Amino acid sequence: MHADPHDLFEAALLRWEAAGLISSNQRAAITKFEAAQTVVSSPTEDPREGLSVLAELGIYLGIVVVVVSGAFATSLLWQDLGTIGRAAIGLIIVALSVSTAQMLRKESGDSLIRLRHFLHLCGSAGAALSTAVIADATNGHRATSTVILAGLVLAGVNGWQWRNRDRTLALFGTVTGLAMMVVGSVAALNWTLPNLVTGLLFVTLGGISLLAAHLVLNPRLAISLLSQLALFVGAIVVVSGYELFGFALGLVAAGGGVALGLRTKATPVTAVGLVSFIFFTIWLLTTFIRGPLAIFLTFFIGVGVVVVVLRKGLATKTRQPNS
Repeated sequence: MHADPHDLFEAALLRWEAAGLISSNQRAAITKFEAAQTVVSSPTEDPREGLSVLAELGIYLGIVVVVVSGAFATSLLWQDLGTIGRAAIGLIIVALSVSTAQMLRKESGDSLIRLRHFLHLCGSAGAALSTAVIADATNGHRATSTVILAGLVLAGVNGWQWRNRDRTLALFGTVTGLAMMVVGSVAALNWTLPNLVTGLLFVTLGGISLLAAHLVLNPRLAISLLSQLALFVGAIVVVSGYELFGFALGLVAAGGGVALGLRTKATPVTAVGLVSFIFFTIWLLTTFIRGPLAIFLTFFIGVGVVVVVLRKGLATKTRQPNS
């Protein structure tokens, strides 16, 4: 059985006092000083812990229940509220979200930081809702300009929150707002772009953002996944008009995603690229090859790709400790 270091130290002080090495006042001063140092250096709760997983999940579920029930109740009264009442709902959402986020501003812990960012996103949605209500009432119920203005507010507020920092939800709000502005503008101008042009725009945007994610943009993982989604959608759009070209784009983009994910050790990026590659492979084979042969080729190619990716990933993981 080991003795308590504190008791051993106290016993040593008493011996020193008995031997005349220190006075009783000095012993008391030393004891008080060491006690204060112990309090300062004592282990505290890890500030990154914050809420438990269950508590965090419960909070988000509670917010979802409140939002859904509130939306349902509001839908029943929406026609009777009028412009002021409808706009006030969005402003109430802003006030509640911002005030709660401010109360959590000084709290530490990753879970509380995520909750604060989620509340900021809710507040921006409330601001966009109020903007949409006011715009709809003042522009003659033109849906295009309403969508553009609401998207502008959503993109502006979330863009300010994001500012190229590691804030996934703010990035999501910014991209959503920009998409609303683009869709509204295209509809307002009555543009009808060919499938090839639309698909190539998606592919170009996805490729540029994927490259930028690994050079300057944050959060890298979220932008990489959004870029892969843009590449995937772009290739599908191209396939609808130019099959071989679209399949080639899809396979090249998916293969690049797999390679990039393996190189950067980003498992989600690798997984999305792998699923995309298998998807376009199956689509390609079943388009140009009929019967059981297409099934067998799809199976063997899919298994082969998975095996190669797993071996490459394991080899990279094995080399990592020696690097």
